[in-house]
Amino acid sequence: SVADGKSVSKCANLERVPLEKQMSSANYSGLSSYLPIVHIGEPKAGETAYVSGAAGAVGSMACQILQKKFGCKVLGSVGSAEKVEYLRTLGIEAFNYKDKPVAEALPELCPDGVDIYFEK
Repeated sequence: SVADGKSVSKCANLERVPLEKQMSSANYSGLSSYLPIVHIGEPKAGETAYVSGAAGAVGSMACQILQKKFGCKVLGSVGSAEKVEYLRTLGIEAFNYKDKPVAEALPELCPDGVDIYFEK
């Protein structure tokens, strides 16, 4: 849904609140993506991450965390052209696995390989 702006307020001093707390307060999607990325993926700036199911609640959070917090190159796979466009509005490169199988798309779009694979 869309808020008219009257029922929401800007949070001040969010930099003092740990990212984990900000996301867990909002919903499960944040922690479901953040914790495995940090504790299993251990991303580093410049690495390439591939996210399957990248336009869903958890997948889209994973894409944004990997790209914006850790500086990774992120590629997502989704099941429709609309979802590809949605991810592109977030600055995430994506492909439709129904148009191009993952086995063909990954070598083409990630010629140097994938460092982190996130499966929702």
